[in-house]
Amino acid sequence: MDAAGFGDIFDRHAGPLRLWARQWLDPVAAEDAVQEAFVRLLGQRNPPTDAAAWLFTVTRRIALDQLRRQRVRRDALPKLVAGDFAVPDPLEVADTVAALEALSDRQREVVIARHWGGLGFAAIAEVCGTSLATAHADHVAAMTALRERLDP
Repeated sequence: MDAAGFGDIFDRHAGPLRLWARQWLDPVAAEDAVQEAFVRLLGQRNPPTDAAAWLFTVTRRIALDQLRRQRVRRDALPKLVAGDFAVPDPLEVADTVAALEALSDRQREVVIARHWGGLGFAAIAEVCGTSLATAHADHVAAMTALRERLDP
């Protein structure tokens, strides 16, 4: 597929694909799903005969995979909190989960990797793609926020 052909396909289908993906995802995640579908199209050795149908199918699969991963993370968080700390009171589990969910994604990743995963800050920095200082700062900020929320 040449650049002009790809540009034409992108111009015709990117907008409708974003709308398609927003059935399942927030606007930013929908944009990511559409971009991923176009990247996959570029990676096809033999371009599909109906690029539009192919893009809609792939975008749907990507969106549903993202949605499934979000649900797994959301559903796993209470089990993770309750399981490892054996919190006896279900309300405490709910409070802890709510407090973790209130953190930024990066802060939540750092806290879970550190306290449930047992990773050191160097490993956390590598896994999260940040510097050691950023991983440590995210941990400090997250723990401060958790203390304020859970122990007023």
